[in-house]
Order: sequence, then structure tokens, then C-alpha cells
Amino acid sequence: MTNTAADYEAVNDGDENDGGLQDEIPSEDQPAADGELTEEQMRMREFQQHPINNPAKQIRIWTLPIDDLYRKIKNAVLRRRSGIYVPAATGDGKTSSIIAITKRLRMEFGRIAIVRQSYLVHQQPSVRGFYYQFLETMSGNLKGETSAQRTRLVNAFLDAARLAKDDAVYLFIDEAQQMRDMEVGFLKDLYNALELQKVQLVTFLFGQNPGLSDAVNGFKNAKREDLVARFACYDTRLRSFSTLTDITHLLNQIDCTVDKNGRPYTEFFFPTAYANGYRLVCEASQLYSAMKRVMTGGEQYGFPARQVFYAIQDFFAFELDKDAPDFRGSAKQWDIAVANSALKAMLNHKQSTPSACSGLQLALPQTSDSDSPTSAETD
Repeated sequence: MTNTAADYEAVNDGDENDGGLQDEIPSEDQPAADGELTEEQMRMREFQQHPINNPAKQIRIWTLPIDDLYRKIKNAVLRRRSGIYVPAATGDGKTSSIIAITKRLRMEFGRIAIVRQSYLVHQQPSVRGFYYQFLETMSGNLKGETSAQRTRLVNAFLDAARLAKDDAVYLFIDEAQQMRDMEVGFLKDLYNALELQKVQLVTFLFGQNPGLSDAVNGFKNAKREDLVARFACYDTRLRSFSTLTDITHLLNQIDCTVDKNGRPYTEFFFPTAYANGYRLVCEASQLYSAMKRVMTGGEQYGFPARQVFYAIQDFFAFELDKDAPDFRGSAKQWDIAVANSALKAMLNHKQSTPSACSGLQLALPQTSDSDSPTSAETD
């Protein structure tokens, strides 16, 4: 049976390896089955499996940095414009952005052929390895000679377009900084093969900086305009959190997002305080100030999304047993949570790596060139 575009975002929901302890005799404190868990153990399991703590749930909070990027990508989709590449510093949320943006595109467009691919590095790049990666994502059929794999891959993209009743496929590649020149050449071959069948391949390359920007500059220095024009002509940054507005919006989103039981995230962690009017958004100034205390001018470099979420996770974990009608976080509590998030190490990295800076300057209004694919942003 042919996979649909939605099938290309498989999530592994299988049980994790139990470490060889399946034969251990359970004690009073370690029940034999989930049905025998105590109330406290169930609470701990729920905490561990909550979407805030479990990225495998593939649930992402919609943030202002993601929203800024989405507007540009949506506009490129509307205009079927290939060539956007998205450099970002480690921890800025590339993968989370792809997950959130592709889900939003499906919701808004209804019928659209989207393929998500996380690119794996090969010590010796080969066309067969290139086909193998995409076939593993799209069809699962990895057999045959290289020529047969190429045909099968082209047909898989054609099928995706046909199922969407469209003549375009939108390809999002994560970790694109790992693609060598030769592998981008293989992508060009796929692009051209689809074009012969009157199907357009629209690409969005997401990658870590400085690697991705260095690779694009390498194409330009090598006069590879054929690659730049197809895949890397629009530098579209994913910015970090950098303003109080960013943090306020994020915490408000957490307050408003509900779990599978219809329970707001904040209520799950602080049910008593929530019932008495507490909302996480009231902590925005405390969190933002704690992050700024880590490094003077840190907002200029940008606070990585991963560290911001780590700080929020730790605040929930450290303060969980303090839930009360009058609960409020303190500056000290947020300082501890932020210190535990390794924010200082990431800011040091950004400080020493100019191309990894994605802070306040990217949050300011930008002047758009009339030829940019993002100049006529449409909601």
C-alpha cells in the first residue's frame, strides 16, 4: 500500500529496552504491572510522560520565533518557491520548528505533500546511501540495484504529489549541514527527475550554524550557482528567545495548551494554585530576569529554546511539592532552574561563534527586499 504524506512522520511509540530486568522479582515498592502502581508512582509516571517533558510525543508549543519563521515558510509554500535554508544555533529548536511548522501547514492547507527527512552523515557519501535514507522514510522498500532505488524514490515523490492532488512536494531536511556537495548534487538529480514528470520539488534546508552557512558559502565560492539557485538562495534565520514578549507569549501558551485529558499544562503541575488563579505567565518577568542575569547582554546572543524549556521543566520539577493556593515562584527558584539548564555554556558558545548568534537583532523588524520570497507575507 502506498504511504501518504502524513505517514512520512513516523514516531516510535514502542517500549524502550528494559535493560534486562524483566525477570527481576518485584518488591513491595516495585509493582509487577502498571495496574498495580501506587498513586504516587502513577503521578511520577504522568510527570515523566507529560508532553512538556517528553519530546517523543511530537507535541510542540507554538512560540513567537516559530511563528516568525512559519510566516516566511508559508509564503514560500504559497508561491511554490524553493531555496530557503534555515541556519540556527544548536539548541535553537530546528527539529521542533519543523515538527510544528509541518503540522500547521497540513492544518491550514488540508491537502499538501510534505516529506520530513533528518539527514544522516555518511563517512563516504554515495548515491545509494542517499536513496536509502529517503526510501527508508517514504516507502520502506530498500531492495534492488541503485538504478531501481532511484526509480522507486522518484515514484514515491510522484505518489505523494498525486495523493495530495498537487504537482509539488515540499521537502523539509533537518541536519542539512551534514550534506556534502556530492549529496546536494544527488538532491539536484532528484529535483530534475521530478521536474521532467512535471512535479516541483520545493525544499527547506534546516541546519546547524556555522556548518550550514559555511556549506552554502562553499557552494558560492565554487561557483555552484546550480545548487544555490535550487536549494540555498534565501537565508531565513530561526531566531532564539530574546525579549520579554517572547517569554510572556511562551508561558501563556503553556497555560493555554491542554493535555489529552483536556487539562491545561499548568494545572497538571500546580493544580491547587491553578484553581486559585495562578498562571505560569505571571512568572515571565522572573524567568526573563533570571536568564539575563546569566550573562550581561545575553539577549543579544539569544536564549536557546532548549535551555529555556529546560529551565521551565526544572521549575516544574523543583517546585512540584510546593503547590498551594498562594504559590508564586521566586527569583531564587528561577535562578536555580536557569542555572540547571546549562544556559551559561550555550551563551558562551554563542559569544565565541558570531554565526551562532540569533538574538535581539533578529527579533527587530526587518526590511524585506522585493525579490525575497518573504516580502509579501500572507496569513
